[in-house]
Amino acid sequence: MRKKIKHIVYQVFNPSFSWRPKEGLDSLKRKMNIYFKTHKKIGEKYREELEFINRVSKDTYSWIFPYPYIKSLSIEDIPVFFNSDKNLHYVIHNDKRLYFKKEINTEEKVRIAYYCACIEQHEESPHCYLNEEFNIQRGVVLDVGAAEGILGLEHIEKIDKLYLFEAQKEWIEALEATFEPWKDKVIIINKYVSDVDFNDDIRLDTIIKDDSIELVKIDVEGAEQKIFLGGNNVLKRTRKLCVCTYHNDGDEKKFKDYLEKMGFNLSYSDGYTLFIMSKLYPPYFRKCLIRGHKI
Repeated sequence: MRKKIKHIVYQVFNPSFSWRPKEGLDSLKRKMNIYFKTHKKIGEKYREELEFINRVSKDTYSWIFPYPYIKSLSIEDIPVFFNSDKNLHYVIHNDKRLYFKKEINTEEKVRIAYYCACIEQHEESPHCYLNEEFNIQRGVVLDVGAAEGILGLEHIEKIDKLYLFEAQKEWIEALEATFEPWKDKVIIINKYVSDVDFNDDIRLDTIIKDDSIELVKIDVEGAEQKIFLGGNNVLKRTRKLCVCTYHNDGDEKKFKDYLEKMGFNLSYSDGYTLFIMSKLYPPYFRKCLIRGHKI
């Protein structure tokens, strides 16, 4: 009888339980609850995250990072400033100016953008690139997919040379403004890092000639595998690596298998993300980051 009931549930609520963003978050919540009720052992693994979503799910970031720390940050308390000479807005981050691209052109937009960056890099976030055990020492750092450059700015005093790779040209002016006080050791590259050298694409192996790399961080909206292929020699000289694993379904295992062969000792960040900007399949939640180091 129990098997028959489960079969009926499957037929009524989408046999695959897959979900697309156009279906809406209420649909996702319904599918998740039904799926985990019929797959209790799997559901136990994500019990904390599902309970949080069921209890508090008013804003998008409560879905993406379903943990209580989300509620500890207030967007209203963020002071925003404007540099009339540069025609750019900025905030003060760790006593340093962090500029935003011109398209983020109101105080409200700046607050939202900075709030999102802080949510991602909060110490309890599964998206936080570094932690106490996995951190930056002195040396060369590659930030691939730099966006506003918050990672490099936080550690700029310790970094000997910082490469900022950002494909969106709209960010370049803001990055130049943010890192102007350290321009002698910061190199900003407006290219897509890839597995070929062609037009706006470039390989890490083509441009990086440093003998030793302290850290490579890669967060490029799903193009991570191409960067591995185009940076094979750079990765051989890299001590630490941090890569996002949630943009595509199955990336966490694929990247783990590849990077282990490259000689990295690997671990995932704690917790999960629910990447509601893409199609999702059970069990829905994905590991956010994989960190690797060489002894």
